[in-house]
Amino acid sequence: MEGPCVIISNHQSILDMIGLMEILPERCIQIAKRELLYMGPLKIWIYPEGTRNMNGDLLPFKKGAFHLAIQTQVPIIPVVYSSFSSFYNPEKKMFTSGKIKVEIFPPISTKGLTSEDVDDLAKQCYTTMRETFFRLSGKSREANGEASILGQ
Repeated sequence: MEGPCVIISNHQSILDMIGLMEILPERCIQIAKRELLYMGPLKIWIYPEGTRNMNGDLLPFKKGAFHLAIQTQVPIIPVVYSSFSSFYNPEKKMFTSGKIKVEIFPPISTKGLTSEDVDDLAKQCYTTMRETFFRLSGKSREANGEASILGQ
Protein backbone atom coordinates (compact mmCIF):
# COMPACT_ATOMS: atom_id res chain seq x y z
CA MET A 1 0.00 0.00 0.00
CA GLU A 2 1.37 3.38 -0.98
CA GLY A 3 0.48 6.54 0.89
CA PRO A 4 -1.03 7.21 4.28
CA CYS A 5 -3.42 4.75 5.88
CA VAL A 6 -4.70 3.60 9.25
CA ILE A 7 -3.83 0.00 10.14
CA ILE A 8 -5.81 -1.69 12.91
CA SER A 9 -5.18 -5.01 14.64
CA ASN A 10 -6.18 -7.04 17.65
CA HIS A 11 -3.91 -6.57 20.66
CA GLN A 12 -3.07 -9.54 22.89
CA SER A 13 0.27 -8.69 24.45
CA ILE A 14 3.66 -7.10 23.88
CA LEU A 15 4.29 -10.10 21.61
CA ASP A 16 2.26 -8.30 18.94
CA MET A 17 5.39 -6.25 18.32
CA ILE A 18 7.29 -9.32 17.14
CA GLY A 19 4.80 -10.08 14.40
CA LEU A 20 4.40 -6.40 13.69
CA MET A 21 8.08 -6.00 12.85
CA GLU A 22 7.74 -8.60 10.09
CA ILE A 23 4.87 -6.88 8.31
CA LEU A 24 5.34 -3.17 8.96
CA PRO A 25 5.07 -1.11 5.79
CA GLU A 26 7.58 1.66 5.13
CA ARG A 27 7.06 4.82 7.20
CA CYS A 28 4.94 2.97 9.73
CA ILE A 29 6.14 3.56 13.26
CA GLN A 30 4.91 2.88 16.76
CA ILE A 31 4.28 5.96 18.87
CA ALA A 32 2.27 6.92 21.92
CA LYS A 33 -0.95 8.89 21.49
CA ARG A 34 0.38 12.36 22.36
CA GLU A 35 3.32 12.02 19.97
CA LEU A 36 0.88 11.81 17.03
CA LEU A 37 0.67 15.60 17.17
CA TYR A 38 4.32 15.99 16.15
CA MET A 39 4.57 13.52 13.29
CA GLY A 40 4.14 14.38 9.64
CA PRO A 41 2.05 12.30 7.24
CA LEU A 42 2.67 8.62 7.89
CA LYS A 43 1.03 5.26 8.27
CA ILE A 44 -0.53 4.77 11.69
CA TRP A 45 -1.08 1.40 13.39
CA ILE A 46 -3.81 1.43 16.05
CA TYR A 47 -5.10 -1.25 18.40
CA PRO A 48 -8.82 -0.36 18.52
CA GLU A 49 -9.42 -2.58 21.56
CA GLY A 50 -7.48 0.08 23.47
CA THR A 51 -5.56 -2.33 25.68
CA ARG A 52 -3.92 -5.75 25.64
CA ASN A 53 -6.31 -8.66 25.73
CA MET A 54 -5.63 -12.37 26.24
CA ASN A 55 -9.22 -13.44 27.01
CA GLY A 56 -9.72 -15.49 23.82
CA ASP A 57 -11.98 -12.93 22.15
CA LEU A 58 -11.78 -9.35 20.90
CA LEU A 59 -12.69 -6.54 23.27
CA PRO A 60 -15.18 -3.94 22.03
CA PHE A 61 -13.53 -1.47 19.65
CA LYS A 62 -13.01 2.15 20.55
CA LYS A 63 -13.88 4.47 17.68
CA GLY A 64 -10.80 6.72 17.42
CA ALA A 65 -9.13 4.81 14.57
CA PHE A 66 -12.30 4.99 12.51
CA HIS A 67 -12.81 8.70 13.17
CA LEU A 68 -9.20 9.32 12.14
CA ALA A 69 -9.48 7.30 8.92
CA ILE A 70 -12.73 9.00 7.91
CA GLN A 71 -11.60 12.53 8.85
CA THR A 72 -8.44 12.13 6.78
CA GLN A 73 -10.19 10.10 4.04
CA VAL A 74 -7.45 7.45 4.11
CA PRO A 75 -8.05 3.70 3.84
CA ILE A 76 -8.19 1.47 6.87
CA ILE A 77 -6.34 -1.87 6.77
CA PRO A 78 -7.36 -4.58 9.26
CA VAL A 79 -4.68 -7.03 10.46
CA VAL A 80 -5.55 -10.05 12.62
CA TYR A 81 -3.17 -12.16 14.72
CA SER A 82 -4.22 -15.64 15.86
CA SER A 83 -4.42 -16.38 19.57
CA PHE A 84 -1.12 -16.65 21.46
CA SER A 85 -2.71 -18.93 24.08
CA SER A 86 -1.36 -22.13 22.54
CA PHE A 87 2.25 -21.15 23.30
CA TYR A 88 2.24 -18.28 25.82
CA ASN A 89 1.05 -18.27 29.44
CA PRO A 90 0.95 -14.61 30.60
CA GLU A 91 0.47 -15.47 34.30
CA LYS A 92 3.62 -17.59 34.38
CA LYS A 93 5.34 -15.53 31.65
CA MET A 94 6.19 -18.84 30.05
CA PHE A 95 6.61 -19.73 26.38
CA THR A 96 6.44 -23.02 24.55
CA SER A 97 6.86 -23.50 20.82
CA GLY A 98 4.06 -22.34 18.57
CA LYS A 99 3.04 -20.30 15.57
CA ILE A 100 1.25 -17.03 15.03
CA LYS A 101 -0.97 -16.78 12.00
CA VAL A 102 -1.47 -13.28 10.57
CA GLU A 103 -4.04 -12.17 8.03
CA ILE A 104 -3.78 -8.76 6.36
CA PHE A 105 -6.93 -7.49 4.69
CA PRO A 106 -7.14 -5.34 1.57
CA PRO A 107 -7.55 -1.61 2.27
CA ILE A 108 -11.10 -0.46 3.05
CA SER A 109 -11.78 2.88 1.40
CA THR A 110 -13.16 5.74 3.48
CA LYS A 111 -13.57 8.10 0.52
CA GLY A 112 -16.83 9.98 0.85
CA LEU A 113 -17.59 8.63 4.34
CA THR A 114 -18.55 11.05 7.13
CA SER A 115 -18.65 10.90 10.92
CA GLU A 116 -22.14 9.39 10.57
CA ASP A 117 -20.46 6.30 9.04
CA VAL A 118 -18.05 5.67 11.96
CA ASP A 119 -20.28 3.15 13.76
CA ASP A 120 -20.94 1.12 10.60
CA LEU A 121 -17.24 1.06 9.62
CA ALA A 122 -16.22 0.04 13.15
CA LYS A 123 -18.89 -2.68 13.24
CA GLN A 124 -17.83 -4.01 9.82
CA CYS A 125 -14.18 -4.19 10.87
CA TYR A 126 -14.97 -5.69 14.28
CA THR A 127 -17.19 -8.42 12.85
CA THR A 128 -14.71 -9.35 10.12
CA MET A 129 -11.71 -9.26 12.45
CA ARG A 130 -13.48 -11.27 15.17
CA GLU A 131 -14.54 -14.01 12.76
CA THR A 132 -11.01 -14.11 11.34
CA PHE A 133 -9.49 -14.26 14.84
CA PHE A 134 -11.59 -17.32 15.67
CA ARG A 135 -10.81 -18.98 12.33
CA LEU A 136 -7.05 -18.36 12.59
CA SER A 137 -7.06 -19.49 16.23
CA GLY A 138 -9.09 -22.64 15.54
CA LYS A 139 -11.83 -21.57 17.97
CA SER A 140 -15.58 -21.32 17.56
CA ARG A 141 -17.51 -18.12 18.19
CA GLU A 142 -20.10 -19.94 20.27
CA ALA A 143 -17.48 -21.07 22.80
CA ASN A 144 -16.64 -17.44 23.51
CA GLY A 145 -20.16 -16.05 23.60
CA GLU A 146 -21.20 -12.84 21.91
CA ALA A 147 -19.26 -9.72 22.78
CA SER A 148 -20.44 -6.14 22.49
CA ILE A 149 -19.24 -4.77 19.17
CA LEU A 150 -18.39 -1.21 20.09
CA GLY A 151 -16.94 0.36 23.21
CA GLN A 152 -18.52 3.46 24.65
